[in-house]
Amino acid sequence: MHTLFLVTLPLEPVQILWINLFDSLFLALPLIKEPKEPGLLNNPPRDPDEQIVNLLFLRKVGLVSLAMTAGALSIFLIFGMPALNNSMNELLINQAQTAAFATVILVHVFYLVTARSIHDSAFNFSPFSNKWILLGITAILASLLMIIYNPLHFSLVSGGL
Repeated sequence: MHTLFLVTLPLEPVQILWINLFDSLFLALPLIKEPKEPGLLNNPPRDPDEQIVNLLFLRKVGLVSLAMTAGALSIFLIFGMPALNNSMNELLINQAQTAAFATVILVHVFYLVTARSIHDSAFNFSPFSNKWILLGITAILASLLMIIYNPLHFSLVSGGL
């Protein structure tokens, strides 16, 4: 297991840059069009001395970050371990990186669905109330599939799944 991490990282730097760029564009920007929560303006203003990183922040962002990291590393190991038995087969290592890359993107998509409300569950409101989010999810998934399965093999993945 340790040898696999000596050969390569679970995500290449270009993959991390792609995630940062395209997730910001297709997943974060559509939240601007999210309808305001009912009664939002009835709450008193936030105390200016209150910490930004509070328990709610840690619970929402921290839990998702841990789940995404654990998921991506697990997928990378599951797909990458056979490479150790095949004299570091480069195709298997590329497939492991591609699977980890897709895992991070999918966790971001699911987090977007839950981030639409500060306190309410994603099951409490219509998934169709913000068409921009649906468009963003469609765009990010289509671009992910295009990158993985394009015969030109973008520099993000070298072999696909």
